Amino acid sequence: MDPPPFFIVGCGRSGTTLIRTALNLHSRIAIPFESLFLVDYLRVAQEIPLPRLIKGIREEYELQEWGLDTAELKLEALATLPEVIERLHLAYGGFRKDIWGQKTPRYIRHLDLIEQFFPGSRYIHVIRDPRAVAASLIRSPAHVSTSRHAALRWRVDVMAGLSFERCYPDRLMRIRYEELVTAFPQTIQKICRFIGVEVEAEMLRAHQFREELYSRQYYRSMHRNLRGGIRMDRIDSWREELTPREVATVEFLCGELMEYLGYPCQRVARPLPGWYAALDRSRGIMRQASHYLRYRRGYLYGAVRRKWLLGLWW
Repeated sequence: MDPPPFFIVGCGRSGTTLIRTALNLHSRIAIPFESLFLVDYLRVAQEIPLPRLIKGIREEYELQEWGLDTAELKLEALATLPEVIERLHLAYGGFRKDIWGQKTPRYIRHLDLIEQFFPGSRYIHVIRDPRAVAASLIRSPAHVSTSRHAALRWRVDVMAGLSFERCYPDRLMRIRYEELVTAFPQTIQKICRFIGVEVEAEMLRAHQFREELYSRQYYRSMHRNLRGGIRMDRIDSWREELTPREVATVEFLCGELMEYLGYPCQRVARPLPGWYAALDRSRGIMRQASHYLRYRRGYLYGAVRRKWLLGLWW
């Protein structure tokens, strides 16, 4: 595709939304809300006829959040699934923008699949101190994680990104969250050069932008820290938000990778026992499910419907 799409990925709570906010202000770039459903369709694209896939896509809950009326898009006239996905993204931009991007952090685990269908794409891998990620995941009502679960998630996601980077070093840019918030204009300019666009002044005021996601309670609660602008105090806030044993748990599970990426360990306490983390995680899952049922029930129904439709339950 010319120009090629790009994907903003990384472990959740690493700063990907801030980058989306800035790039979405560009006159040529359209980046919709997170869209986990797309990977499921790519996984079965070789096995299920395109008309059946299009029928399922039309009913996806996330497209309602994008504000799309898929009946007007004539998706059946397209020949391939990548063309369908591209048209959906361009429709999100009102067909006024010619470059589309996707900001779904968990796509970090599916980059080989994405590259198969969108060869030549650009990838922006955002990395943040795992202790800060853990603190944010624990406090987020949509995640309600634990230090152990957050550390394991960070390790899996970061290793997946580094592995892909070794294969495509010229098409994956690694961005540190700490660099993003302390040198925001310079980092956005660097990202723009990477994806092949000129930086626009409005993008550098992204922290003042009234992001459309704030109109939705589900996203408003997730990204409340962005509403006050860029906050450099979030870099080290984990020091007050995590207990010494939570810090030790993250460092125990991620220490080697942390040191490699320049995040020195403190090693001030013993990690939490596994049984405690499992119990705490079970409570978190209940609170997380309650949050979805309250603010995003349609997403849960849509995910179950899609897995059944595509045969991904087994």
